[in-house]
Amino acid sequence: MRRFRRPAIFVLALFVAAAAAQERGPRTAEEFNDRGIARKAKGDLDGAIADYDRAISLNPTYALAYYNRGIARGDKGDLNGAIADYTKAVELNPDYVSAYYNRGNVRRERGELDEAVADYTKAIALNPSDARAYNNRGSARAGRGDREGALADYARAVELNPAYADAYNNRGSVLFGKGDADGALADYTKAIALDPDFALAYFNRGLARHAEGDDDGAVADFTKAVALSPTYANAHAGLGLALISKGKDGEAEREFQKAFGLDPRLKPKIEKGAEEIRRKRNAAPKP
Repeated sequence: MRRFRRPAIFVLALFVAAAAAQERGPRTAEEFNDRGIARKAKGDLDGAIADYDRAISLNPTYALAYYNRGIARGDKGDLNGAIADYTKAVELNPDYVSAYYNRGNVRRERGELDEAVADYTKAIALNPSDARAYNNRGSARAGRGDREGALADYARAVELNPAYADAYNNRGSVLFGKGDADGALADYTKAIALDPDFALAYFNRGLARHAEGDDDGAVADFTKAVALSPTYANAHAGLGLALISKGKDGEAEREFQKAFGLDPRLKPKIEKGAEEIRRKRNAAPKP
């Protein structure tokens, strides 16, 4: 998941403020909050959280400190703590659009899709031009089976940001799930044109091409996906299946072994799929 980030100039200004406070030590809630941001930017999440704790103890109504602590807690994997902090932030500031958006991200990560949709909807109401909120609400809606709602959100996301590769890729996945292979292929291709290093989009286009019988195209896409992300287990597995369809069982087995080494859980499903492809291949009339 892509997490909330701040402009570089803003972070630089906070570093300067934090450095000034460091000479004498932070004293105010704002100075502890600023030092927390600087510490987090350096990767010191524990130190950042300690500073946000201090800021909150000095000013219990400091919504920004709760928000920042929520980000740090989320980055540490403390999703419950992150949600609690974002919730406090919006209680203190009901128009805190970024807190609703971030809480939606955490809730979606936890599988709380109805709650995530509600948070993204609130964020959109506060900021109707935020393409990210539409994209992420689309993903939450897709996750709970609302394909039409998801497609509407992805369409709005790319309308607001025509260069939004993630939204095209996500819409492609929903279209593919609906059986619209042509629409899916067009969206995956658009995502790749916008981001030529988008391994997931190559993988998804490979799946669509393989399903449509374009095994040469599938092999090319899966090969590109593993070149961009050598530890992408599903892409190695997909490449193996496409190679079996082309009768290249030896090459396929090498890809399967790479996939199983990266993720042993894939083995039963992939071996079953490979056997089914071999059965259909061997049953097909010889030219």
